[in-house]
Amino acid sequence: MKTTSTVYLCVFWMLLYLVIMLSQDIDCYTIGDSTSLLQHITANYSKNFRPLYNQSETLRVYLSFDLVSIIEIDEVQERITVTGIVYTFWNDSFMTWDPADYGGLETLTLKRETIWTPEIIHVNAAKEVTRLTQDWHDLRVTSTGLVSYIFGEVFTSVCSFNIRYFPMDRQTCNIQLYSLGFINTELLYVLSSTKIQTNYLTDNGAWDLVDSNAVLIKDQNTPSFQMVLNRKPGFVVLNIVCPIIFMSMLNILIFFIPTDSGERISYSITVLLAIAVLLTVVSDTLPKTSNPMSLYSYYLLSILVLSMCITICTIFSLRLYHKTVGDSIGPWWKGIVRVVEKGTLCKASNRTSVEDVRHTADTKVDEANGCVDGRSSNRTVERDNTHTYDDWITWQLVSIVLDKMLFVFYLSVLVVDTIVFMVLITSGN
Repeated sequence: MKTTSTVYLCVFWMLLYLVIMLSQDIDCYTIGDSTSLLQHITANYSKNFRPLYNQSETLRVYLSFDLVSIIEIDEVQERITVTGIVYTFWNDSFMTWDPADYGGLETLTLKRETIWTPEIIHVNAAKEVTRLTQDWHDLRVTSTGLVSYIFGEVFTSVCSFNIRYFPMDRQTCNIQLYSLGFINTELLYVLSSTKIQTNYLTDNGAWDLVDSNAVLIKDQNTPSFQMVLNRKPGFVVLNIVCPIIFMSMLNILIFFIPTDSGERISYSITVLLAIAVLLTVVSDTLPKTSNPMSLYSYYLLSILVLSMCITICTIFSLRLYHKTVGDSIGPWWKGIVRVVEKGTLCKASNRTSVEDVRHTADTKVDEANGCVDGRSSNRTVERDNTHTYDDWITWQLVSIVLDKMLFVFYLSVLVVDTIVFMVLITSGN
């Protein structure tokens, strides 16, 4: 008896569930519903007019841009190539229907050639102004008349580069779109976001997207999508900046080459030519513009001038070194040698004992080093082999002293020049 009642209860619940299911409306549309809907909404549709019953109204087209990748940035040609997706939405008053009449069909996918769409062009294209909207594109229509048109494109735009702070520069490039055939009172773009979307953005090895901005140039009804890009300086610093600095350091080392080796001039010219070749390589990577000039160009010019001055000074030093003994040495050169090479002169003068020299009241004796200061004018020398500082100064010594001074001077100039350049280019960001 208990088993029979359990069976009846199960049958009752099954019948109740079946009744509830049959009473529900099931949305199920067929290909016939889709075909009927397409024939219905396109029967009297004209693509020549804006999809508004009141043609005096303004059609608002909502637009946004999604940056996918930065393909190439050509500083020399001043253009940028990116891949992006354009999202457009608007309401089409002629594309509405009741889903219940078509098996619950609420959305429909159509070819662009079927209904009205705005003719969008790329205004600031680098090569040629082309139409972005193509007839083979698909778009989505809902029963309320909302049309969503999404398409991707490779954009090559003209971009004015500011290379003042190269290679740590920041560039702002933009993509401008425009719709042909309509004025602002007929068709008005409305930006869906004030920023460029980056839902699918892939990393670029040379540039970083640090900021973006979407603005509408109202007078022209032109959406402009701006990209703020920072250069990644690692490659440029390692392959362009550092070689120039190292070559300059190598050029300064010319003053350590012995004068008698005869290799100074050839070494100096070789380094100068190497720097000139590097300048040629760098010039090919920079835009041919003078507004503004790159600080790096000024730095390269200073390095080139520095190398030329080193070559000239090397020739002058060699000229002094090979002067004949009979040529008199001026007091100016002797004064420099006394200051720089006092220790060397003291060692040379130590060949004569200090005790062998009788000094007058104004004769100065460096008893700590045992040196005789030959600048005393009133002195009597008891022995003929007593020598003064000036007796040990030769043109060869003058040349050696000059090399030391030039090395310190040009090293200081190079260090200061490089530090100033680094500070200036980093201050740009």
